[in-house]
Amino acid sequence: MRWPAGAGGRRRAEAAARSEPLSVRMDSPHLMRITGDLDQAAVPALHSALETYGAADPLTIDLSETSYLCSLAVSALVGAMRAAEATGRRLRLQARAGAPAQQVLQVLVIPHDVLDG
Repeated sequence: MRWPAGAGGRRRAEAAARSEPLSVRMDSPHLMRITGDLDQAAVPALHSALETYGAADPLTIDLSETSYLCSLAVSALVGAMRAAEATGRRLRLQARAGAPAQQVLQVLVIPHDVLDG
């Protein structure tokens, strides 16, 4: 099947119009809550947050209110989990059951805690 010329650009523009701004906040010294779209443009902010708060032990990253999770964000989160494990720290991901991030983590078989919806 061929898409009409320009359809990809139109879909990207529509997606950009629907995107939710990224917010990263520490709800406690050990709970990072991420909301909004973790798209390619937001990955540098994710890296910065992980560098700033990633040394907390244990650290739980709540992705329940993350509306989009791109592959670069997944890679950054998995890298942070591996780095924590290599240094004996605990970093856990969690997401609300059925949330977009939980579905991505489940399909990719990335360890995470599932919160009741």
